[in-house]
Amino acid sequence: MNLTVAGIDQSFTACGVSRVTVTNRLGTVDYSHWTSVVKEKKEDKGRDSVDRITDITHKVCGALMEGAWTSMIDLYCVEGYAYGMQNKSHDMGELSFGLRYSLKQSGCIVIVAPPTCIKKLISGNGNASKSDMIYAVNTKFGVDFTDHNKADAFALAVYGIMALARYSTMTEPPIPRYLLAKNCVIKMLGRDLTDDEKLSIQLPHWTLKDILNGKGFV
Repeated sequence: MNLTVAGIDQSFTACGVSRVTVTNRLGTVDYSHWTSVVKEKKEDKGRDSVDRITDITHKVCGALMEGAWTSMIDLYCVEGYAYGMQNKSHDMGELSFGLRYSLKQSGCIVIVAPPTCIKKLISGNGNASKSDMIYAVNTKFGVDFTDHNKADAFALAVYGIMALARYSTMTEPPIPRYLLAKNCVIKMLGRDLTDDEKLSIQLPHWTLKDILNGKGFV
């Protein structure tokens, strides 16, 4: 049995994408990741925003599905709005909506992770800098990122796995892939989630309903 969670750190210029796959072979839980950056060509920057967003969405989804079938990605985790952003906040809002809308129209389950929650969960500091996040991701999960886009995308995928683990005991009977997520967290951290870490995972009630109902999970 496998569980695959994708993380998307959306950006017009360099969009981080990560796919973390959790496996359970003969009772042994392990995980691997594929992480990359989707970059926009310089000549595309002057185009209409709708065309740019459509193109980026296609490239992101295509990159995440490279080497994997669409049905193999169980959950997508997209970074939420950074409300303190001073420049081009409307453009980023359109991009985030475009990505989430396209994924949901394809029947995918999408959760939105607030930036401060991700930073708090991964680094312990809700105001962590980009370099702090790279250090925290590398130290905590034994990876070796130097690009903050990749580190953030990987962190988003991990957030998605931890969200499933967070609610793994709230369904009856338990959903196998949620339990796999819980065991993956123990593999990653050497322990279960703490109460403080669980509080960092906040999901809207409609997303929570989908997760607790096991929508898309078999």
